[in-house]
Amino acid sequence: MNSLSRICSLLACFTIGTPIVAMAADVITPEVTNIQPANDWKFEITPYAWATGLKGDISPFRRLPSVSIEKDFSDVLEDLNGAIFLNAWGTNGEFGFLADIMYVNLSEAHGFGPIPLPIGHATTNLDVKVDASIFSGTFMGAYRVASNENFALDALGGVRFFHVWTDLKLNARINNTPLHADYRLKSSFGWADPLVGARLQYDFNDKLQLVTQADVGGFNVGSDLTVQAIATLKYAINDKTSLALGYKYMDIDYSRDGRVFDSTLHGPLIGLTFRF
Repeated sequence: MNSLSRICSLLACFTIGTPIVAMAADVITPEVTNIQPANDWKFEITPYAWATGLKGDISPFRRLPSVSIEKDFSDVLEDLNGAIFLNAWGTNGEFGFLADIMYVNLSEAHGFGPIPLPIGHATTNLDVKVDASIFSGTFMGAYRVASNENFALDALGGVRFFHVWTDLKLNARINNTPLHADYRLKSSFGWADPLVGARLQYDFNDKLQLVTQADVGGFNVGSDLTVQAIATLKYAINDKTSLALGYKYMDIDYSRDGRVFDSTLHGPLIGLTFRF
């Protein structure tokens, strides 16, 4: 074959082979699509009723001695004006947050008399009314330390705010006279406690779930010591709502500047958990 024939043959092969290579390249080249990450945060909010009693020593006024109090839930319910209990949880599988809110308003009234006075045959009647409000707010960040399909354990760290308001009214009336005297004392004090704790969640099946959380704090920063623990069993009514039954315990040991709140609150709870 002469030189001209060889050149023509090479040009023919190149011309015929080019589209085959291009076609093959078109077939094997993958298309790249931008995939946006999903927002995988999950939230739960649980309003609940807490059948708590109250036991401890309380002194909201600096110049007065502490008073020992022991009330079961029926006594607290009789004096209750209003209450709010709320628990919230959110997580994206690695980080999360937890909040637990408590507000209770109580009133108690007592009458004493007739009390003899060192003035002839005079006596007096005393009416005493105490209004007290208690607020506790726990706010904590969470970090997932262990998990599998049915189990999750989170480490917690944060702060608990506590505040107590007291309004004491005293009325003294001297019998058979227009004389009377009114006295009123108000007190408001609060503090903040650093906290560490843990939250555990275990799913028995699609319907039944155990959730526990506990924390400890104070460390003489605010109170000497504060402890809170909640354990609940949750039964799924549907995909968005669960019935929660459990028990809550709270202990506060605060004594500073003549004010004392050394009390324990504990009792069963019932609530509804809403997921979104």
